[in-house]
Amino acid sequence: MSVNKQSLQDLTDSLEAILVNTFRLCESLHLITQNERQALLEAKTETLNDIVQQKEAIVAEVESNEKERQGVTAQLVQLLGLGSDVQSLSDLLAKMDGQVDVSKVSRLQQGILSLQAEIREANNGNYALAVANVQRLDAVQEYIVGLFAPPVYYRPNIKIAMNEPPTSWGNDHLA
Repeated sequence: MSVNKQSLQDLTDSLEAILVNTFRLCESLHLITQNERQALLEAKTETLNDIVQQKEAIVAEVESNEKERQGVTAQLVQLLGLGSDVQSLSDLLAKMDGQVDVSKVSRLQQGILSLQAEIREANNGNYALAVANVQRLDAVQEYIVGLFAPPVYYRPNIKIAMNEPPTSWGNDHLA
């Protein structure tokens, strides 16, 4: 089957542009994650709220890029007539290697995967910091509440008359 080289090159260039954008978004996400770590260490809640909004926007853009990448990848698979032989982008790049230069796309993919691993590791660390902060706040709250709440075993030192019946019932009680 003859493959149109120009169409293949155009789709490869589109894939490269999408991956460049994804790489830049991952760099931004990595920087924001580092800022998040600093805000967690300094307990700046308003800064953390801003960071969460920034992260949500970047993640939405990354998802949009991923949909575009899947569309271009599907077009490449169809153009090359590979069908279900392709399980990942790496597989596709390996199949295309002899037909067009895919070295830039391959390096971009490796860079994105490296950045994603770093982001994942930073997020795990940030999560641990956030959990530690919440546990510390719970402990402080429990301590403060404990200062003002009487212990469970506390009883006043006032003798309260017992409402027990007399040991014997006299005539005055029977009437």
